[in-house]
Amino acid sequence: MEASQRRLLTSGSEQALAERAGFDKPLKPQMRYMLKKVAAICEAAGTSLENVVRRACFHDRGDSFAEGMDEWATHFPSLKPVSTTIIVGLTSYPARTPSWT
Repeated sequence: MEASQRRLLTSGSEQALAERAGFDKPLKPQMRYMLKKVAAICEAAGTSLENVVRRACFHDRGDSFAEGMDEWATHFPSLKPVSTTIIVGLTSYPARTPSWT
């Protein structure tokens, strides 16, 4: 199979990995840590973060959503992957949206 036809799907609880590494909050360094781990998975599979096309994420709190997404955006300086975010138990919209939206 040619490289252009290969697909890499990752899934897991990056939050749990970040918490074990000592990141509870703020979300910015937590997101940086998680993306470092995902980048390593991509590299081991012969690809890179540049080839990520979709992100789906579930959050249990929305209060630091924008902060995390601002960090996420720095890892994709040009075209950003499609992103689906679901904030479970959301009772009000976060006070701030990501700066790059």
